[in-house]
Amino acid sequence: MGEDFALRVSATGNFSDGWQRDAATGQHERNDHAWGTRTALRWSAADDTQAQFTWEHEDLNQRALPSIGLLATPTYNADPTTYIDPRKAPLLNDVKDNREARVFNGTTLRIDHSLSWADFTSTTAWRHFNSVSHEDNDGTNNEATFFEGSNLEANTTWEQEFKLAGHNKTVDWVTGGVSSSSRRARRAGPARTRIRSTHCSATSPASLRSQPSTSSPRPSASPESTCRDRAGKRTCSTGAATKRLHCTATQSGI
Repeated sequence: MGEDFALRVSATGNFSDGWQRDAATGQHERNDHAWGTRTALRWSAADDTQAQFTWEHEDLNQRALPSIGLLATPTYNADPTTYIDPRKAPLLNDVKDNREARVFNGTTLRIDHSLSWADFTSTTAWRHFNSVSHEDNDGTNNEATFFEGSNLEANTTWEQEFKLAGHNKTVDWVTGGVSSSSRRARRAGPARTRIRSTHCSATSPASLRSQPSTSSPRPSASPESTCRDRAGKRTCSTGAATKRLHCTATQSGI
């Protein structure tokens, strides 16, 4: 680019389909999709003055790291002897829009000027990135233990540095000053779970009073059993006319 200008560009990339598959859906996991560039422009303004501007860019957009469960159905205070070897456990994740992404940009301007008694350097730097992470946290595809989490973040930093450096026969010295600022915005998405519950009560025409059942019996398959689905709830009734058992199963999300 002439005697006074020089340009250098470099790029890198990492791409793969992933070496693991979801045992239920066949979805590729642990894939790679990332690339980046770095561009530098140098200007020799004079014999004693030089300036260099650099721009760095990174783009990451791939599936988040999967979770592998140690239990087929996670339970509290589980017996360690029932743990599954994670090296052999099937990969089962059920989070939709599983994603890990980040876009980064950074610029730096450096100016060097030689004085008769010292060297002056000015460095101005700016960095910014946006990132998102949405992943499975329970390591199973069991809706009864569904758990997911997400995180969104944006970060911007700016820095200015001035430096004077010199030396003589007695001492090498350096002095200067730095000013910087940082702005960060982060939003952690709510960790969402699904909760399923069953409530049963027995009623009698004589008392018309309901008593909670200590168990959750399954509706009988006899002709006297009836089930209805309404507004996300399933209600089943069974029993003779003198005594009837009502069971209501509900599912909600948090």
